[in-house]
Amino acid sequence: INSKAFSNCTGLKEIKFNDNIKEIGRYAFSLCNSLEKITFPTNEFKVCETAFYNCKGLKEVTIPNNLICEGGFIFSYCSALEKVTFEEGYKQINEGMFSFCINLKEVILPSTLEKIGYYAFKNCSKLEEIVIPKNVIEIGYALEECSGLTTITIPFIGKGKEYTSRKVSTIFNGKIPSSLEEIIITNDEYIYKDAFKGCSNVKKIVINKEVTTIETAALADCTSLEEITLPFVGTSANATKYAAVFGAIFGYKSSGYTVNNGNIIKYSDEFINKLYGTQPEN
Repeated sequence: INSKAFSNCTGLKEIKFNDNIKEIGRYAFSLCNSLEKITFPTNEFKVCETAFYNCKGLKEVTIPNNLICEGGFIFSYCSALEKVTFEEGYKQINEGMFSFCINLKEVILPSTLEKIGYYAFKNCSKLEEIVIPKNVIEIGYALEECSGLTTITIPFIGKGKEYTSRKVSTIFNGKIPSSLEEIIITNDEYIYKDAFKGCSNVKKIVINKEVTTIETAALADCTSLEEITLPFVGTSANATKYAAVFGAIFGYKSSGYTVNNGNIIKYSDEFINKLYGTQPEN
């Protein structure tokens, strides 16, 4: 199907592709504002960038595992879209694929997913929760301006494990939404200093048991935290002295912490110094 072949066909309500379709061109069905339903081919086929751009009547779409993206922003600005389901077997979400889908509320990702491109869900402001599977190895600025997010489940912190400076804010392109209250990490190994920088409204954090190190002050900005699940106390299972206290991961140079009946208790420097000696300088 050629580029712009059915662009701006405002009365088109349903598309059923037969299995002879091999490629859907750029802007092929863009601005089809009455489009409500798409049935994709069962054979492998390509969809070029912006193919369904700005289809304002589309409310739900299922992405089959035989769809190959050739470019980005395929469903960008589909403002009525509420639910997206990716079939098992699907591996990569391209750049901006569902960006500016301002009413998107539910995204179901497959366990086979490996990469999420830049701006994949940018400005999906109604999205409240997303679960990114453990097999994902790379995440771009996928959730930038997702201002309604309250809960995220991510396999690791940052863009990918190979990066040495990794922060939660990376997938938001630097600005964590004030609505974010819960972060669940499922497959990380090392948590760096300032990893949770900007997470001042987060109330709950879960860190997977495979993590071996949480650097000092990794959670220094988590001033609203009410509940945390950790693989150990301190910066590692083998940490000693100051690095072994609960407060180390919050930045022990300013204060010490412990947990009492689920509440975080803050201790003065004087008290900590009495227990462990003078605090080291970094």
